[in-house]
Amino acid sequence: MRSRRYPLYLLAAAVVYVLLFVQAIPTFVDEAATFRLATDSSLSHMFSALRGGADGSFPLYALNVYAWGKIFGSSELSLRLNSGLFVLLFIWHMSRRLDRCFGLAPAIFSLLFVLSNKLFAYYALQARFYGLVIFLFSLGFWSSWELLQNQKCTGWQRLRHALFCGLLCLSHPLGLVYTGILAAAYLLCSVFLKRLSFGNSLAFLGGPILFLLWLPSFLDQRLVSPTYAPGPPGWHRCWQFAFFDSLALFLTLLAGLVVFLIRRWVSSWAGAVTAKEEITEAKGSKIAQLGNAYLVVFSLVLVAGINGTFALLDAAKVIPVYWMEAVRYLIVGWVAYAVILSAIAAAAAGWFRELSQNRAVRVPRIIFALPLAGLLLLMESHWGDWFKARASDRAYFSKISGVASERHLDVVCKSHWDAFYLATRTPTARVFYLLEDDFPFKQYLLKTAIYYPNPFPICPPGRLHYTNAYLYLTDSPREARIIEPAP
Repeated sequence: MRSRRYPLYLLAAAVVYVLLFVQAIPTFVDEAATFRLATDSSLSHMFSALRGGADGSFPLYALNVYAWGKIFGSSELSLRLNSGLFVLLFIWHMSRRLDRCFGLAPAIFSLLFVLSNKLFAYYALQARFYGLVIFLFSLGFWSSWELLQNQKCTGWQRLRHALFCGLLCLSHPLGLVYTGILAAAYLLCSVFLKRLSFGNSLAFLGGPILFLLWLPSFLDQRLVSPTYAPGPPGWHRCWQFAFFDSLALFLTLLAGLVVFLIRRWVSSWAGAVTAKEEITEAKGSKIAQLGNAYLVVFSLVLVAGINGTFALLDAAKVIPVYWMEAVRYLIVGWVAYAVILSAIAAAAAGWFRELSQNRAVRVPRIIFALPLAGLLLLMESHWGDWFKARASDRAYFSKISGVASERHLDVVCKSHWDAFYLATRTPTARVFYLLEDDFPFKQYLLKTAIYYPNPFPICPPGRLHYTNAYLYLTDSPREARIIEPAP
């Protein structure tokens, strides 16, 4: 196992990435819930609101943003930088692990691939819990791999893994599902490799045990359940779920499979070192190590488990993917994909070295710079599109807020999205929004208003009897007009 100084230029690039995207990502309505947690008057009120179903957050993230807001403020930029901090920790942790297994260049390639994905950037850097969850899942992933490598782990290693699983369960409503997927992947691979350890298996119980601390509150939260209108099944979203809506990811995985098959055929034909011999050589360290091939298999099992689990949740209508952007719940899969992409990059580099030794075959080195340049251009494209959309929204809402403040008008929004933005990011005093009877999360929003009354929901008939003049905002088409009270 190699030991090298951590490349500071990688961390510097990650910092630039975070600073650019936290300012460009368009506002997401759920960020208003984070703002309210960060600015709550007291911890007791915040936990009462969480138990009452006022937000989908779990205690670990709520405590995190509450403390962060008290120290660094609760502006949108500040709260997003909190998520950015966990993304930086994710990059630091993953790069060190991948470097040890596949080398620094493949690690950088795979992480750059992850960061260039639009869905990853959009959700991981929001002022929400996704960045924290991805980091904790990466800790749990590598800790699970250590348990698979070593049947006789120390008590500290097992305790650490139990802690990672517990924190994951306390960070997200689906944390228990993520922990269960990790445990299932570990059990399946350990049985197949005949490395099952009862003591290591017990370490996964750290998640459910710590989850019990929040179980009463979780049950209270589940009382506020949305009612979903009938809709088509979510199978048409399988592409987005499996490959994060990324043609580049699909083509890279396909190319990796082709490289693997060709190298295996060439190695067999030439009598070169077989895959089994490479795995045997990889065990030469202080602790008996499994080969990188098994690490890739473990990652593939995990990817299949994540997609299969959410397909079952969709079929059971627990998470109706046809209605919600449920792909955000699968972005933890990028942890496993980073391993697979690193393996592909390492295999491609090895193939290049083999071809370079053959003078009859000339492979220009620039071909390895092309995918990196493409990923950087993809990042720039996402940033530019988001920045333009965000600048337009900021100008519009700033004008609305100015008119409302100047004329002392309340604001009534047709969309709760606009209302939550105005209520949490502008000095507008009173904001209302129309709450349709068939809105799936009507019960949730009514419960939220008990604890956080700004903005406040009103039903459409109530708007007709509104006694004061107000500024009315529509979302399609986007326009605002002053409505005078009916005589």
